[in-house]
Amino acid sequence: QSFIPKIISIPASVLPLSALSAFGFVEPVNGVAQPQSPFVVNYVQAVFFGVPTVLSLLSFWFKLSFPIRYDEQLDRIAYNNAVLS
Repeated sequence: QSFIPKIISIPASVLPLSALSAFGFVEPVNGVAQPQSPFVVNYVQAVFFGVPTVLSLLSFWFKLSFPIRYDEQLDRIAYNNAVLS
């Protein structure tokens, strides 16, 4: 993996969890999960289920919108990848 994706992955994983703490997440006591406010429950559902689902569906739509249908397209992609690498 190159340097930039590593730098991007840190805030992408830390920011949702730090926001969870800011929104009032109640830490477990002696390993027992504590009741959470409805806002925290909705935040967890949105950030860890809703957003990834929407982004996956969006990426699937983009994939279907720009299919590689011909060998010429694949050859041009492979050529440009070789030139730029």
